Amino acid sequence: MRYVVAYDIAHARGRKRVHDRLSELGEAVNLSVFEVELRDQRAVDALIAELRKLIAPAHDRVRLVPMARDWRERQRDLGAAKPSQTRVEVV
Repeated sequence: MRYVVAYDIAHARGRKRVHDRLSELGEAVNLSVFEVELRDQRAVDALIAELRKLIAPAHDRVRLVPMARDWRERQRDLGAAKPSQTRVEVV
């Protein structure tokens, strides 16, 4: 099933780690929003466990939202802008 994963991470290092991991699984549709394909509940649970290790729950937030099965037919995109390809750098 396809999921939208959105995050708000307070610190750059954690933000980069979450971004890099989600980049391995799917495509960025915005700076902190990804679409990822997770094959089953085990994959969902594994990603949640992994993300929990990468965030500071007192300050950060990650949300996974399952997409409807017919999302491709119902999707509407407005504007020509593509997601930013800007990489987060930690100094």
